[in-house]
Amino acid sequence: MLFLDTETTGLGGPGTYVFLVGLGYLEDDAFVVRQHFIRSPEEEPAMLQAVADTLAQWPIFTSFNGLSFDIPLLRTRMRANKIKANLWRNLHCDLLIGARQLWQRRLPNCQLQTLEAHVLNFRRQGDVPSAEVPGMYFDYLETGDLSSLEGVFHHNVLDIISLAGLMVAMHEQIAEADHAKR
Repeated sequence: MLFLDTETTGLGGPGTYVFLVGLGYLEDDAFVVRQHFIRSPEEEPAMLQAVADTLAQWPIFTSFNGLSFDIPLLRTRMRANKIKANLWRNLHCDLLIGARQLWQRRLPNCQLQTLEAHVLNFRRQGDVPSAEVPGMYFDYLETGDLSSLEGVFHHNVLDIISLAGLMVAMHEQIAEADHAKR
């Protein structure tokens, strides 16, 4: 199973593009996170092609709110850049949907960081707020200082790792409920 998370220049619409795609998966006994990053908007087609090629190798991928955000935006950007990819060919597991089914009544909300705190017992330290990510990328484009994006890369890795942890927690919750019914 492949875990996917994007970082973008906005919430959609004209001028919004994907500048970082994190992909996580098990390889042998290690969890690997690969990040596809564009140093400038001109590199977006090559990055999107690399992501499409990777997705084509996996029958299923997992995201958080990907059905509403990541996948439609990736499809739009791939179409705009003439990248041939059928993202709907893969099975897609959007963990937000399952999280709402399992924990909506017990938690204040089903945002990823709320689930991390209450379900995974994990609190991010020194994380970049999602709302600041686009501005940080635009600052990087102006200055060329890649070190200013370290927090964004770290944020993306935390998102990917949280997806894997959340998938395990959901599986355990469902297995416990199933066992209790027997």
